Amino acid sequence: MLRTLIVLLALCAMVPFAQAFYKVEFWNNKGTSAILAHFDGKRECFCVKNTQTARIYNRDGGDVKLFSKSDCTGNFVRLGLLATQKNTEWVNSFSMGKPNTTFINNMFKSVLLLAFCAAIPFTQAYEINVWNNAGKKISLFEDPGYRTCICLKNTQSAKIFNKDGGDLKLFSTSDCTGNYSQLAKGDTRSNAQWVNSLSLGKSGIPSSGPLTCPNYFNV
Repeated sequence: MLRTLIVLLALCAMVPFAQAFYKVEFWNNKGTSAILAHFDGKRECFCVKNTQTARIYNRDGGDVKLFSKSDCTGNFVRLGLLATQKNTEWVNSFSMGKPNTTFINNMFKSVLLLAFCAAIPFTQAYEINVWNNAGKKISLFEDPGYRTCICLKNTQSAKIFNKDGGDLKLFSTSDCTGNYSQLAKGDTRSNAQWVNSLSLGKSGIPSSGPLTCPNYFNV
């Protein structure tokens, strides 16, 4: 369903679907999520004044800025790649896309895009949590129905919690190959420094990635 949303957004933006997309995911207070996508190479402002945004995740949104105003003006909070901002009910608009470019402030089109979001049921994403030795936590996500491999070789993973990560497998290799240890939903794995990659999401299908191997606590 989320992939269908991206198709609709591509049609609304009147660009070829084959182009790459920036993607930002947001949750309401009930824990359900939706994705807004934008054509690569551009930058746009999205009004979310009438949308309940309890949490926002920069899946691959480029330079994401969060504003309290509804037109992406004034002071902002920058949201780094793969970072999550919680308690975002104050966010009334955000801009995403290519860094160092002027965004397209097309509020009418943004309203249309949000109308698509309102017409499509929000879907719960897969989610896991990782803590480092200092107790700092990050959240990693995957779309429902899909599966991905995430490299943790450069990320300190002292503890891993399968909040709702689907079929979660932990690997000592950095590319989700070889032997693995399963982590069931609701379970926690302590002393997880040996984990150099993990795969999460739908069971029974190959995982995609990893494309990069950053330190997720520093992005």
